[in-house]
Amino acid sequence: MDSLVPEHFEALNQEKPFVETGECSDEIALKFDDDNALYVSKNFLSYASPVFKAMFQEGFKESEEKTVNLKGKKYEDMLELLLCIHPAVLKPDDRSNVLCILPLTDEYHMTVIKHKCEETIKVWLQETQSSIQSNANVSSSTQYKRAKVCLKILALVAAISHEDLINNAVEVISLCRSKSFTGVHFTTSYEKSDDDPLTHRESCAQIFCNLPDEMKIKVQSARLNRCDA
Repeated sequence: MDSLVPEHFEALNQEKPFVETGECSDEIALKFDDDNALYVSKNFLSYASPVFKAMFQEGFKESEEKTVNLKGKKYEDMLELLLCIHPAVLKPDDRSNVLCILPLTDEYHMTVIKHKCEETIKVWLQETQSSIQSNANVSSSTQYKRAKVCLKILALVAAISHEDLINNAVEVISLCRSKSFTGVHFTTSYEKSDDDPLTHRESCAQIFCNLPDEMKIKVQSARLNRCDA
C-alpha cells in the first residue's frame, strides 16, 4: 500500500530535527506544559529571535540553565515555527500553519518569518473577499465556512494588535450575511441539513462571542454601514 505521508514529511521523520537530544553542543531544551520538549541550539535561537538572544545574555537564568520553560505554548506550534526557519528545511508558512505560528513570530520578534505570515494572511483574506464578491449566491454551509476562516483570522490579529490585518478581516466579514458571524438564524427550525449545518453556525457564533467587544463593534458597524450604503 502506498504511503499517504508526503515525501518531505517522511524525510523529516527520519532526521527528526529538534525532536532528539544531542544534536548540538550548545543545546537547550524548550519545555512545554505537557512535558514534551524540543532541543535547539542556543545560537540558532539567538540568530532567529532577539527575545531568545536576550534570554541567553549574561545575568538571565536561561543563560546558565539548559532549559527554557514555555508555559502556555504548544509543542506542535513551536515545532512548526522551528521547521519554518530551519535552513535545511524551510517549511513554507501557508494556510495549514500560519494561524498557529504568527503569534509566536510576534512574541519572539522574528521579523522575516512574521512578514511572510502576514502576507500569507493578507492574500488569504483577499482571495476570500474575491470569492464572496464573485459568488454571493452560495449555500449557507459555504457562507459559514468563509465567515469562520475570517473570524479566526480576526481573533488572531486582534490578539497581536495588527491594525492593518484587523481592518482587512473586518472588511471581508462585513461582506458576509449577519447570521454567518452572529449565529442568529431567523427561522423556527434549527435542524441540521447539508445546506445549513448547525455545527458551522454555532462555531462561528462562538468565535464571534469570544472576540473583544471592540472587535464585535467593528464588525457589526462595518456590516451596518455596508447595508446602509
